[in-house]
Formats: sequence, structure tokens, C-alpha cells
Amino acid sequence: MFLHDDMSAGPIHDTASRARLQRQRLVERAVPLERGRYVAEWQRLRDENAELRVMTEAGLVSATAEHFDPLIAGCITNRWHRCMASSDSPST
Repeated sequence: MFLHDDMSAGPIHDTASRARLQRQRLVERAVPLERGRYVAEWQRLRDENAELRVMTEAGLVSATAEHFDPLIAGCITNRWHRCMASSDSPST
């Protein structure tokens, strides 16, 4: 006997319901393992107490507030740029 989507008991005859049940069983087995891994990772990040978290190829890592400074500084030029077109300026 198996539970159907409507929680009634009985044999499952259709393929879609059988596939859903198999997926659900896989998820139920995998979730505790995944949850433990994520809890440990989050605890590590909290213990590191960094200002930022950054996604890298290695996963989520802690970073200082200055992490992006080189990227931002690389975009700075000595040339002035107009921020607002003259037609967008407020009328007086």
C-alpha cells in the first residue's frame, strides 16, 4: 500500500504517481544529509563574522568590506561623465 497525492491509501498504478513517489523518497533521504552540510557551512560563516559573503568557484566564502575595492577602483577614470542629459534636467 502507498499513499496517493490525496493521501488515500492503495496501490499506485499510474507511472506519474509512481515516479513522484520515487522522487519524494529520494528527497526524504537526501534532505537530512544536505541540511547538515548547510547548517555546518552557515555556522562556519557566522563564526568567521565577516562583513560580506562572496560566491566563488569554491562556494560561499567570507570577505572583508574592502573585497570589491580593486574592482571599483579599476572603473575610476580622470574623465568626467555627464550623469543627466540636459533634456532630463529639472526645469526652473
